[in-house]
Amino acid sequence: SQLLAIWRRRKWLIVGCVGGAVLLGLVLTLLVTPKYTASTTIEIQREGSNAISVSNNDTKTNFVDQEFYETQYGLLRSEALAKR
Repeated sequence: SQLLAIWRRRKWLIVGCVGGAVLLGLVLTLLVTPKYTASTTIEIQREGSNAISVSNNDTKTNFVDQEFYETQYGLLRSEALAKR
């Protein structure tokens, strides 16, 4: 009953303090820089690739290489890999 009397006398002060704290917390949460960020670079290479090889302009080889890289990129983007 004493708490109820205090609440009635000070209700706007209590509501204002709680509302101000919630508003301040919301503003700080929205303005703060995200703490956890990540980035990565993935290099895709064929097994047994020759590091000394000279560039080959053969269109068939370029098509096969492009297809290989697209396949590898697709596998890396797969949901199954992300779940593992």
